[in-house]
Amino acid sequence: MYGNPEKMGSHHADLHPDGRHIYVGSTQGYMYVINRDNMGIVNIIKTGLGSAHTTFIPKRNLAIVTNHKDTFVTIINTETHKNIKNITVSTEQEKGQILQSHTSFVDADENYFYSFATDNGTFYELDLELLDISRTLHTGGTPKQGVFVSIPPVFTHIMNRDISIDIKPIQRTTGHPSSAFIGGDNTINAPTNMVWSSGPSSKFSTMLNDESGKQYEVYLVANVTLSGCQNVQINSAMTCEYAVANKLNISFDATLNTNIPVGTRLTGQFSLKRLQWPNMNTTNTEIHNFEVNWKVPPL
Repeated sequence: MYGNPEKMGSHHADLHPDGRHIYVGSTQGYMYVINRDNMGIVNIIKTGLGSAHTTFIPKRNLAIVTNHKDTFVTIINTETHKNIKNITVSTEQEKGQILQSHTSFVDADENYFYSFATDNGTFYELDLELLDISRTLHTGGTPKQGVFVSIPPVFTHIMNRDISIDIKPIQRTTGHPSSAFIGGDNTINAPTNMVWSSGPSSKFSTMLNDESGKQYEVYLVANVTLSGCQNVQINSAMTCEYAVANKLNISFDATLNTNIPVGTRLTGQFSLKRLQWPNMNTTNTEIHNFEVNWKVPPL
């Protein structure tokens, strides 16, 4: 075993995505790859001082090792359990703090790794394709731990009549080709209430205001078009010969909106959340926000 067993220490252990190996870092700068079944050492990888947390990037067969007491992170090939590269993320210690933070984050597409150079007070982005630092931001302080939140992209649409908008395949963590739209109070303060889905369409309602401020519950009908195929309900994950949704169609329901006087101008907003399918994956989502300025037409 490398290093002095009495002084080496171990701060953190992480299970490899294959479920068969455990990565255990040591204070003295080595990563021990352990066979989970027999607890034997498969390989010992030279890393950096204070080697601790390991972040696995399964899609790229990579692991990033945080070295708390060193100026670089270590990139490991998780198929061969070998060091690929050390990437400098920090200057030398200036404030007496650890050089790298305990928490980190990888975006859903596994293109970027984010963390802090703690002692320097610098937030950085590491490009996982180029294996190099792509951006930095000086925050000040000495951030050691925190919470990373991935904010979904928001697409805003102006709606003053029935509309049909182009949509692209949703970003996914799996290769499954389908997605679905949902409503609810969790869509940037513009709630929708799903009423029913039948045949090729879904019906939902939202609250809009007239020019005097009076509120109306307004009903809309929506479906998505599968490229080269058919229309389906917006909250359906149906696919058709591997076709993916390429249009979202929304119209005002004339039958259920008869209580609103003809010529009334209604304004407000509603939004729909789009999720990867299956399993309602919340990592890859989109928010589609609709700014409404609609004049009720004659029946």
